[in-house]
Parts: sequence; C-alpha cells; structure tokens
Amino acid sequence: MNQGKYVPQRTAEQCQYYDYEGSNGLVLSIEDWGGKRESTMGSHWLVDCHGCPRDRLDNAQILENILITAAERGNLSVLQSQRHQFRPQGATVLLLLRESHLSLHTWPEQQYAALDLFTCGERANPAAACQTVLDFLIPHHHNLQRIERPMIRPLSS
Repeated sequence: MNQGKYVPQRTAEQCQYYDYEGSNGLVLSIEDWGGKRESTMGSHWLVDCHGCPRDRLDNAQILENILITAAERGNLSVLQSQRHQFRPQGATVLLLLRESHLSLHTWPEQQYAALDLFTCGERANPAAACQTVLDFLIPHHHNLQRIERPMIRPLSS
C-alpha cells in the first residue's frame, strides 16, 4: 500500500478537510482523528474519488458487493441494500445501516465517484469501511471530508 501523507487543508471546530498526496490509501483510525466520539451524535465521512478506472465505476452489482464488504470491515450492520444501474453509464448504491447509511454514486464518463458514510456508535470503524472502497476504486486522487455531528443537549425550561 502507498504510504502517502495526509495534509490538512482547512480545519474548523467541527470539520477537518484532508487531501491525500499519492494514489490511494486511507490509513487513519478513529484515534488519528482525535479519539473519543462520546460528545457526538455520529461521524459523517464524504470522499470524492477522482481518476478512477471507468470499468470500476459502471457495474452496480459489483459496487453493491464492495459496499457490503466495506460495511462488514467497518463493523457496520446492513439492514437493506438498494442499487441502480444508469444507462448509458453510472451507478448508485445505497446501504441502510443500523448505524445510519453508506452510499456510492458514480460517473464513469468523468472517472469520478462520491462516497458518503454516516455512522454512529462506538463499534463503527468508518476508516476501515472507506479504505475498502478506495482499495477497489483505486482513484488517482481523493479528497476526504470528515464532519463530527455534535450532540446537542436540550435546553431545560
């Protein structure tokens, strides 16, 4: 695996943006992102994949299998799966998870895919799930945005 370096592009209180210098490889754990998530409702991971081989982006059945494998590797429980093959090209796959959702939308003509993963719970390992998808898509470049959804306590009256 390519041992590239993640470079922070912008940091905000609830959101960090990262670009990856290299061809692929998401090598972060929850601890790398700052540790505990007790103060959040969940973690939302958005990955833009650029320069993917077109043949990796245009088979909804295969992409569904990849997302199911990603969910398993990320300790996520699949409740339902839905896929759609667009004509002439492209696919969308959506997994409804006990922990929330995992989706992938592809544009083979642009060699682009968008991955969206929202998880809650301490068992979830979103880094492992995202890595599984990246290993299959082998993008030339990807951008990762991670948003911690804050836990809001109700105001007392």
